[in-house]
Amino acid sequence: MDKNLLSDALQSQKFATSMYNMAAGECDDPQLRTTLMNILSEEHDIQNDIFTIMKNQGFYPIKQATNQQVMEARTQLEQGC
Repeated sequence: MDKNLLSDALQSQKFATSMYNMAAGECDDPQLRTTLMNILSEEHDIQNDIFTIMKNQGFYPIKQATNQQVMEARTQLEQGC
């Protein structure tokens, strides 16, 4: 697949997930919120699929974090940054 096409698709999915996340978080109707959360989950799955394709094709290189970096990030998240 083409790197530019995949990059555009990934950016579109990032936008879609952020919009569904905001809509679900501010939804007053429980049934609609459940629907939005289901769609959000599906959109995250699509985003992850695109990310995985890009990573596997070398378009999205990932640097492996050290155990210390993981622990530091975890500590920061647990403390609320």
